[in-house]
Amino acid sequence: MGEYKDRSIATIQHDVEKQFNEIEKKNGMWIRDDLEIAQAGIKTCWAYIHAIKSDKSINYGGWALEPLRELQKQLQDEIDRMTKPSFFTHNKDQIYKIANRIDNAEREVLKRLGLNNTNRDSRELVKKSEKKHNGKNIFIMEGGSNLTKQTGNLIFTKESNPVKIHDALKGLFKDPNQAYQIDYSKCTNPKIKAIMSKLAGTETCYLRYDAEQKTYTICDKDGKQLRNRAYIWEGVRLIPAGVRQWTTASKSRNFNEISNLKDKLDSKDINKRSETYLKNNETLKKEDFNRLFSGKEKIRQGRLWDCYLITTINILSRSQIFEPLIRTSVRIVQWGYTIRLPLWEPHGKTISIKNSELDAAAVQGNIWYKILEIAYAKQTTGESIMTKDSIQKIRGGRASKALQTLVGKNNIGFTTLWGLYAKKTKKGLASNSTSLISSETDSQNLPIPYSPKEIIQIKNTLKNYQLARWTKFIAASSYPAESDQHFYKIEGKQIFYRHAYAVLWVEKDSKGNISRVLIQNPWNKDDKNNPNNGKWNFSLSFENFLKAFPRMDIGNITRKIFDWKTENGDLSIVDNRRRRIKVPKNQKIKKS
Repeated sequence: MGEYKDRSIATIQHDVEKQFNEIEKKNGMWIRDDLEIAQAGIKTCWAYIHAIKSDKSINYGGWALEPLRELQKQLQDEIDRMTKPSFFTHNKDQIYKIANRIDNAEREVLKRLGLNNTNRDSRELVKKSEKKHNGKNIFIMEGGSNLTKQTGNLIFTKESNPVKIHDALKGLFKDPNQAYQIDYSKCTNPKIKAIMSKLAGTETCYLRYDAEQKTYTICDKDGKQLRNRAYIWEGVRLIPAGVRQWTTASKSRNFNEISNLKDKLDSKDINKRSETYLKNNETLKKEDFNRLFSGKEKIRQGRLWDCYLITTINILSRSQIFEPLIRTSVRIVQWGYTIRLPLWEPHGKTISIKNSELDAAAVQGNIWYKILEIAYAKQTTGESIMTKDSIQKIRGGRASKALQTLVGKNNIGFTTLWGLYAKKTKKGLASNSTSLISSETDSQNLPIPYSPKEIIQIKNTLKNYQLARWTKFIAASSYPAESDQHFYKIEGKQIFYRHAYAVLWVEKDSKGNISRVLIQNPWNKDDKNNPNNGKWNFSLSFENFLKAFPRMDIGNITRKIFDWKTENGDLSIVDNRRRRIKVPKNQKIKKS
């Protein structure tokens, strides 16, 4: 096999899906899909491990492959716990979740491989130096001969004290243009240590070979030469690029681990609350939920200009709390359905929806989409009977308001970022700005409409979006215009004016930086006439994502969503007039 290359999230997703299709073809249709997808994840990990081992340029070792092998164990444990039948699996979501976990494990493996290769190269340098200097160790490996303790760094010995740096290092390095970090913090010569500290403003600077001067010079981090000759002495450390990258990655990894841990704790806490709440307040059986509320991938905006609402429902349906919210709020009755809004609140407003009213719904898809669209329309308009004419009142709106209406203002926190052009139009999305951008040419030259502070906020939200997506939401809005029938292009993708899009996933590069953002148009109908490869799902680079959408609604579900207690411990309900009142601790609340 050839050189192993970092797999993109799209490639990993394709590999998992391919393995899943092969497993399902072999097993038939009677094995639960989530189990088979987990098996596909294990096989994909095996394939990557084999590819790494087959690459002769890689010094892999058992330690480097641990993340992929550990993921295999985790997936097998999850398979072993799948004892109950499961007939409904959102396969695309499940495949992506598995692919993302593989991507994270692979990224860690590649970092470790880089460090392993650096250690190997450093050991070779020590041998070459020893041979060049007649058995004298000019420098040694930090960590000694113990392979598990070696860092890849080189430490100059006392044998280097009388030797000039160009004589010590001449002919040793494969790439003479490579910059090495040189650390004087443990230099045993106080004079040299003081000189270098004063020169660089720190005890650490960079070593680079100057071909014209035929010696190693001292530079700052930006490559600016500080001194035309570097000193070496006992205790001075050389830090190769591979080690620097590993150290930087480790710091980033520690930060991400803390962030991921918080997300996991929040998710675990919400799961615990939702399970308890569902147990005590169930109104819709599991089988009815599966029948009525399956097929979220098929949700599609209809004739009504309510892209903001369809985007909101699409985002909410992907939440870990969606099922318990629906199963404690929706009832099937003889003449149709009842639904409580906000969905979580035991004493929220009960909305009746007759079977005949479902025809008024504009949204395309399963029955539950229609139930939610009509419920939202009744809640916001006050109409008792919904018709095709009266539902027109919910044309146009904001995703943040829609989600807060469905879930409750106190349980979903939202921040709306208004970009440059939205601010210019005084937040009026009905204003005409089609003259700003031409639909005939690609608009990647647009300026980023957000401030540096807003960009950081967006980036931090997206950083672990695929891991924390069950509690975090982003709805992105395009540029304002009179109509959503016109579009502008970015990366060849059609972005329609005055339109709300759901952010589904985030792809990362090998360094963990955001590379692509996956977006869904609520029209969501495969169409050969659609230039986005016939799909309404498409991705943009992070920079172009910012350029494409000058307004973003960023929200997160709070941890208190299933905890309906006031701060002083008294139960809190909402009466028929939507007023919040306190209930004494000794008073029981009847289930609705």
